Amino acid sequence: MNKTIIIQLRILLIFLSLLIFKNPAEAQNITLDCTPPEPICSFDTLGCTGSVSIPFSLSVEDEQNIIISYQISLNGEMPVEDVYGSLSGVYPGYIISGNYPIGQHTFVVTAIQGEDTLVADMVFSVVDCVAPQIDCLDPYLLPFIPQPDGCCTQVIWASNIVAQQVELCSEPVTYTVHRTEAINDGSNIPSIDQIGLLVDCNDPYVLGVTVYAWDGAFNPYQLQPDGSLGGPNFSNCELVVSITPYPYCDPERDPWLAGDITTEEAEGVEGVTVQVTGDLILETQTAQDGSYEI
Repeated sequence: MNKTIIIQLRILLIFLSLLIFKNPAEAQNITLDCTPPEPICSFDTLGCTGSVSIPFSLSVEDEQNIIISYQISLNGEMPVEDVYGSLSGVYPGYIISGNYPIGQHTFVVTAIQGEDTLVADMVFSVVDCVAPQIDCLDPYLLPFIPQPDGCCTQVIWASNIVAQQVELCSEPVTYTVHRTEAINDGSNIPSIDQIGLLVDCNDPYVLGVTVYAWDGAFNPYQLQPDGSLGGPNFSNCELVVSITPYPYCDPERDPWLAGDITTEEAEGVEGVTVQVTGDLILETQTAQDGSYEI
């Protein structure tokens, strides 16, 4: 075989290879442009969804015969058909919109043109921005528990002084209780771990407290009591706790009210209940000689 035939065969092989294998440099480039959205607030307390609209644009060398589709990955799960929203638009601008559940999700967009395929992720999040509703039992009556040292104590549990506990989009709900005066003077900054409040005979028998309800969300826009930005949604209510003391809870104090209950013949009557009502609830019974002290 002479050199001329060999050269012709090599040229033919090169030409055939160009027909079979497309040169990557000649492939059309498809690019997607999308600005990552800020977290999207949900104000839907029933369906727990947020209104989402995410625009994006495509860029190709030839806009003919381009096919666009997408799926959604909910909270990191496998991509599936989107039942919450839809894709609309014409080249080059598109938008995916709908009402999506609270969580972090991803739109998986696929663009196909001929042999070119682009798969791009668009990540977004829907956050709970609704504070839990709270209604306190006001006033709340708290009986003291006698202690061996004579100074009675009791614990005010926040969950016990909430009138109604409701279901929220972001469970669980945590209730905390704080002295209102301490919040006002800055000596107590409410936090989610203060679920109970210990009171004793050194506290006033009429005590102002504030109850907080915290949900299980992380709202990046929620200003927290300590001044930081981002955390659970919360709300609060104030109430008066009326502590019912026993006469021997604080033996060193002077009685607020004292007297006798007698018959017309001036004989003492034992076992008569004497009660003071109003903001302060006090109660005692008369002694054998009819006397009482509160």
